[in-house]
Amino acid sequence: MGLPLFKEKRFSPRSQLTGLLPGRLVNMFNQKDLNGKLVDVSSSGLGIILSEHLANDTEIKLITENYEIVLKVNWSSPDFGKRDLFRHGLTTVDPEVNLVRLFSEAGCLKQ
Repeated sequence: MGLPLFKEKRFSPRSQLTGLLPGRLVNMFNQKDLNGKLVDVSSSGLGIILSEHLANDTEIKLITENYEIVLKVNWSSPDFGKRDLFRHGLTTVDPEVNLVRLFSEAGCLKQ
């Protein structure tokens, strides 16, 4: 008997990141900077691993030299067996924002 099929929930392809962030991530609730490992990016989403758990719908602001982009936590889960780390999926609030373009222009995409 085989394993159950995994149903992909992603709406757009992901690009791998160099790990560099083109600015700061700030939790809008408490104004604290978020430091973590960036995983991947899509046109409207960002994957990140943090040492803290963020509730769904928490608003995060990506502040760059030229932009302030609001993101919301869409989902969160423990990070694949790594103790005390959480993986989060963030999505842009403004559907016109293209995160892949922003990260590409900043030189943060893996080639």
